[in-house]
Amino acid sequence: MPGLADTEVWEEYAPFFNLEEGTVFEHDLLEMEFYSRLRELFPGPCLEIGAGGGRLARSLSRGGFTAALEPSRAMLESWSSGDSRLACRVR
Repeated sequence: MPGLADTEVWEEYAPFFNLEEGTVFEHDLLEMEFYSRLRELFPGPCLEIGAGGGRLARSLSRGGFTAALEPSRAMLESWSSGDSRLACRVR
C-alpha cells in the first residue's frame, strides 16, 4: 500500500499524466474502438478500475451504466464535464 508521500506525489503528477495523452502520445483510437465493440457485445453494468482522467468513459458508457474507480482525487477532478456525466466516479 502506498504511503502518504506516494499519494501526494501522484496527486501533483496527475495533471501532467493527462497532458501526455493526445500531446506526447497520440490518442489510441483502436483502443477506443475495442472498448466500444466490447461494450456492444457485453452490455450492462461496467466497472472500470483505475479510470484516470476519464479517457475511456465515452467508449465504456455505450453499453450501459459504468462505475469508474480511481484513487486519485486530482485525476477524478480532471474529467471533462461531458465525460463526468458518462460514469459514476468513485474515489
